Amino acid sequence: VAAYDEHTIVEANCEAFKSSLQGVNWCFSSAANKTTFEAATQENDRNQYLPFVGGHCGLGMANGNLVARGDPRTAIRIGNLLVLNGRMEVRTLFLQDTERNVDNARLRYELALAAGTLRSND
Repeated sequence: VAAYDEHTIVEANCEAFKSSLQGVNWCFSSAANKTTFEAATQENDRNQYLPFVGGHCGLGMANGNLVARGDPRTAIRIGNLLVLNGRMEVRTLFLQDTERNVDNARLRYELALAAGTLRSND
């Protein structure tokens, strides 16, 4: 929530502020951020605060790496997307061709979901 709304990265307190959605525990830095996240969850479990391509590394997914994990410390909001990458250096590379990387990552993620090689919360 902080990364999306305030463009800041803050440390989450999982002991105090945790919510579950789509089988994943989401941790927050404050009760207000937890409440904001929960209020944004729709009946179909869609939520604007969920990371792009399931939290995988954006550049990794754009290049077909289905196992590259995103690091929340690299979070950056691009339009209405919260994009994670594996490291800050990777985020820099992702941003060198943002539009192409977003398009490629989205396409590869959707194809992997449809093929069953990736689940939405992997």
